Amino acid sequence: MIKQLVIDFFKEIENIEYKKNKNSKASFWYIELQEKLGIQYGDENHIGIRKATRLYEKYVEEKDKSVKDPNKFQRNYMAQYLNFENYDDYKKSIDSNIPIQAPKLSDIKKTKIANDDDSEILTPSRKWYKKYAKVIIPFISVIMLLVFGSYIYLNNYAMDSNCILWKVDHYEKTSCTNEDAIKNSLYYIDIKRFKKVTLTKGMEFFTNGKPNYWYGKNKQGKREFFSIRGIHPITFKELKPITRTILKNENLLDE
Repeated sequence: MIKQLVIDFFKEIENIEYKKNKNSKASFWYIELQEKLGIQYGDENHIGIRKATRLYEKYVEEKDKSVKDPNKFQRNYMAQYLNFENYDDYKKSIDSNIPIQAPKLSDIKKTKIANDDDSEILTPSRKWYKKYAKVIIPFISVIMLLVFGSYIYLNNYAMDSNCILWKVDHYEKTSCTNEDAIKNSLYYIDIKRFKKVTLTKGMEFFTNGKPNYWYGKNKQGKREFFSIRGIHPITFKELKPITRTILKNENLLDE
């Protein structure tokens, strides 16, 4: 019966904690379960990694190993890890061919373990969430991908919606979620060529009689000049082509 208990115990560690080899299972028994009970080395109920490993080799691997069987406290502990009240309850289940029940979510609460003198020690709840990690982790990953994807779309792909933003003296592409953005599909501005410029005397204002610059007034009523046709980036009024009269008024043309 002890052999079956040890086999079931290590198998359950593998199922719940995803520990695949004997060393990790033995270490889990010692570190995750025993140390949290406050059982120190030298205590008769203490389980060291060496003994846990040898129990595994003796009963699971069926090797000829000399190791003492788990005492009453240790047997009760293993049985309770298997979701039984104690070792006697486990034996009754085996004797009556009642299948071992998997731990329930109610195991989150602290459970009690009886030792040799029938006193009780509280043990922290086993890490039940590990049992469901294969479901929880992919679910969280999908949520994160959706959030990240939405962020990328809004801040990058949304730029394909042809929204632009005025920056000092030129336009730049931007996300349509930007509150200051405008839809260029309404104005068809060539943002690579459209610039705010400062005119000075001696510049070539006309080519074959056609104007090379356009102008519009800002909110303060001051004329501002631009490299090509379009709208004023602040007032959104359509720009006008320069004329000799405008250039004379701006003291840019002597005639």
